[in-house]
Amino acid sequence: SAKEIAGVRNLAQTTIESHLSSFILNGEVSVIELVDGEKVQFIMDAMEQPFESVTDLKIKLGEEFTYGEIRAVINHSKFLKGKEVSEAS
Repeated sequence: SAKEIAGVRNLAQTTIESHLSSFILNGEVSVIELVDGEKVQFIMDAMEQPFESVTDLKIKLGEEFTYGEIRAVINHSKFLKGKEVSEAS
């Protein structure tokens, strides 16, 4: 888990989450490896409504969702959109 890696590396958990989340953009890491499937779906559903920023989305989702989880799902969404574009060409 990100928490365990952070402890071993003596880094903040948010730093590890950010690094892992960046690998979601190119498909090297699956979002499900970082975020529970139900949370992924809930965040994806919330993203269908307009939002200004990650903070705006976090406020809408509430305290049970972390910024790291939200950023991971945003990157997952970007990955899926990029995949759709490349498959269409």
